[in-house]
Amino acid sequence: MEMTRRSLSYRDVERLLADRSAGAQIETLQNVISELQSEGLSYEARRMAEGVVQAYSRTAEQSVREALAWQIAHSSILDRDLAERLSRDVASVAFPVLRYSQELDDALLLEVIAEGDGRKQVAVAMRDEVSARVSDALVDQGSEDAVVALMGNSGATIPDPAYDRALDRFESAPAVAHAVAGRNELPAHIAEKLVHRVAEEMRRTLVARYNLSPVLLRGFVDHARESVTALMLQPVAGRQGDLDVFVEHLLVNNRLSPSLMLRALCAGDVGFFIVALAKLCRIAPDNARCLALQGGALGLRAAFEKAGIPTALMPPFSSAIEVVNELGDTEGDDSHRHAFQVRALSRVFGANSANEDPAVDELLRQLFDGKPEPVVQQAMDDAGIPFAPVFARG
Repeated sequence: MEMTRRSLSYRDVERLLADRSAGAQIETLQNVISELQSEGLSYEARRMAEGVVQAYSRTAEQSVREALAWQIAHSSILDRDLAERLSRDVASVAFPVLRYSQELDDALLLEVIAEGDGRKQVAVAMRDEVSARVSDALVDQGSEDAVVALMGNSGATIPDPAYDRALDRFESAPAVAHAVAGRNELPAHIAEKLVHRVAEEMRRTLVARYNLSPVLLRGFVDHARESVTALMLQPVAGRQGDLDVFVEHLLVNNRLSPSLMLRALCAGDVGFFIVALAKLCRIAPDNARCLALQGGALGLRAAFEKAGIPTALMPPFSSAIEVVNELGDTEGDDSHRHAFQVRALSRVFGANSANEDPAVDELLRQLFDGKPEPVVQQAMDDAGIPFAPVFARG
């Protein structure tokens, strides 16, 4: 049987004031809130009901305030003053208001974050929309749980530099790294930093568990990490700002290797090769392009010497540059990219496979990592070699 709704009366108010038990207060508040949401009250009754809510948001015991906050977190009853009061209450009261209320501006949220209460910070991090200012504050001042919640929130606007700060601040917290890794459209240099972190973690675990040689294992881990880094180049190549940051990140972390540069060149990521060479030489990208692509053997040698790249590695680079000058850039053209890769692999391997320099041998070996099987097979066919090469590791 459906109960007949009754309007709030003075008797309700008298009962609320007389019965101090939490159960009675919560029950009567439920009735008050229901009446306010019905919009059927007279002006006088509405003012009385609003007064009851305001009074108990200030003076009721904690369990009553918690019940009130959860009941009105999504309601129009929660005006700005009431939302601010409840958000400054203890965390169990403030949580639903901080999580759901649209009455709170960034200035207030920043004050709440600065209080240092982890539960409140998590509530802010979980809001449907989190501004860049609030995200910055959470990354710099928030608890680990709050930063994990922020990174997992698709409605949060997170400035690129905040990812670096989060990973640096919580360097030993895998949960933060995993949450960052789950973000959509992650900046390329952040993705590469995550790859590095996972690789280092894997290396330490293997050394400890299996008593492997750290030097030997580092070589294998670095090789695997470079393979993954090479896969990131194509999405970044068309965004000059991201490309500059990505290359700078690799340079600062000593991971801008000749092998990675040759991989990029043979994959058609010419822009990465040029920016990398420019940063190593500390010259403008246009100058690096002229030296490497238009300066012949003399220009490439000058660039290598200034960049600190062994000139013994020039031959495979020269072969790849010949293909660049013949076919041009591959950016934005997947079919052209396939043809470029086939010719580059064929030319570089065919022209340099007889080179007995161990460093050149290592460069050639790495060229085939991560390449699609059809590309490798066609390149070998074009080079007149019936099988993909196998290299011994020394």
